[in-house]
Amino acid sequence: MTIGTIHGGTVDNVIPETVELRGTIRYKDPAVQEQIHTEIERALGIARTLGGDYRLRIEKGYPPMVNDAGVVNLLRAVATDLLGPEHIRPPEAGMGAEDFGYFSALAPGAMLDLGCRPEDGERPAHSPRFDIDERCLPVGAAILAEAALRLLRGARLKIGLPGRRLLVDVGLLMLKCIKNRPALRTPARRRPADAQMH
Repeated sequence: MTIGTIHGGTVDNVIPETVELRGTIRYKDPAVQEQIHTEIERALGIARTLGGDYRLRIEKGYPPMVNDAGVVNLLRAVATDLLGPEHIRPPEAGMGAEDFGYFSALAPGAMLDLGCRPEDGERPAHSPRFDIDERCLPVGAAILAEAALRLLRGARLKIGLPGRRLLVDVGLLMLKCIKNRPALRTPARRRPADAQMH
């Protein structure tokens, strides 16, 4: 849980009548979501014990982005075949929110991170300086296209779904450009890559 803003009062020598806190809640396991909401209610309940009050409003956002192991293995194999194993990096843990989580909750899928940092340094997302080295995009497109072709040619995946195991012929694929990684420009040049499999 992150508290991103705290607003209250107008002068420094008067205790404000109300204070507003805003933040985000991130979790990896959907089963934990309700527990977190319950614990926040319990923590805020202390205000009532001390004679105050509170109003809590939780807007449920994106679900966790869960990658299917079968789709991850397919993407890893394709990226390794196209770029070479020396260009594949292990994933870095993160708590970023992605709307792709809605899709991967409905069908097997996986997200591939692709380095796209411009040569002049990182240009972070959610900033006025945001930028990527677009020369890496054909590399990502090649990986996704080859993965889709392999799926269409019958590369059957073992997909784990709650309560059962199925063999399926389709999956969801997504490419995410990573701003803090060097860009891959073409598979032929074999530049240092930053493909990550989650």
